[in-house]
Amino acid sequence: MPAEKHQHKTNGEFTKDRKNQSPIDITKDNVVQDKLLKGSSLQIHYKIGDAQYVKITKTGFLCVCQDNCESSISASHLKKDADYRLWQFHMHWSDTNDKGSEHCIDGKHFTGEIHCVFWNKALGNREEAMNHCDGFTVLAIFLDGHEDDNPALTPIVDSVAKALENEDRKAPVLGEFDLNQLLPEKHSYYSYDGSLTTFPYAECVTWTILHRHVPIGNSQLNVLRKIIDHNARNRNRNLVVYPAQSKKQLHKATNNKVPIYCKTRQCLWRGYYCRTYEQNEKKLVCIKQVMITFNGSELTQ
Repeated sequence: MPAEKHQHKTNGEFTKDRKNQSPIDITKDNVVQDKLLKGSSLQIHYKIGDAQYVKITKTGFLCVCQDNCESSISASHLKKDADYRLWQFHMHWSDTNDKGSEHCIDGKHFTGEIHCVFWNKALGNREEAMNHCDGFTVLAIFLDGHEDDNPALTPIVDSVAKALENEDRKAPVLGEFDLNQLLPEKHSYYSYDGSLTTFPYAECVTWTILHRHVPIGNSQLNVLRKIIDHNARNRNRNLVVYPAQSKKQLHKATNNKVPIYCKTRQCLWRGYYCRTYEQNEKKLVCIKQVMITFNGSELTQ
């Protein structure tokens, strides 16, 4: 969708002069295959029981972890001296299955988006972490509406249903939730430096966005959509979707593709590299906009 359709006073009004805002539109033109990123390096070390309770909020719900949460995340694009611990996770959705996600790919939104929010414990506290570019990392997972329920989401959706019945709008996590059971088998991902998507929109987030989607049942979505009865802002919380600020901002890691370097002098001198599109397209595009075709084992300009 065009950015102007996502204008919201809590987003665009306060962030128009900032450089690394989220969410963004991930397009082929602004993705770089990064040889230093490995999809297999992305590991979620989730301890069952760390997710304690669900709380209904003005914009949806939060699944909050205990203060001494041991669940963590590690990946080749994250700082080695950082200690990212899971703080909370939440979902974004809409009243239809075609526009619930915050991020989009080539202008296309998806049914929903899960955000697993980790904070850098090495910085002392979450308030201080907001002042650092590596203060948080958010694992984003796109959701696709499906006829069948996703069993991995059942404990959370059941907890949301229970919280809606309670006067304080809270409920303990029902059943045994395992974040790893929710993740796709392969961890190809996009990464970029961005911001929180709620006030104060601090530019303190390293985003990790999984390339593969996971399903969510339509009946599960209907439970989440009941939250609208308590706060009408939830389903139509439209944010500005920003373009990537530069072609070096957005990086992609895959499990099975090796980056192929340009054989043009300018690219090698500047240290730029190419990314492949789908393998059957037999085409490479340099981030310097040098078009290169792939013929057998040779690259020609």
